[in-house]
Amino acid sequence: MLELLNKEEVSRFVRDKGYDTNKIREALKERDIAAEIPNKRNRKVKCRFDKNVYKRQFGIR
Repeated sequence: MLELLNKEEVSRFVRDKGYDTNKIREALKERDIAAEIPNKRNRKVKCRFDKNVYKRQFGIR
């Protein structure tokens, strides 16, 4: 998946909690891609994300 991001012009990565890993977040940061991923419940240091973007992507009201 991350290899595909190298081939596309992506500015935001909007996914669910399953993608909340440090490895994925670091790879996105290296590519200057905003990670719009909610935090897993057990994450000790919370990461910021745009809740409005996340809600629009998944049709949540």
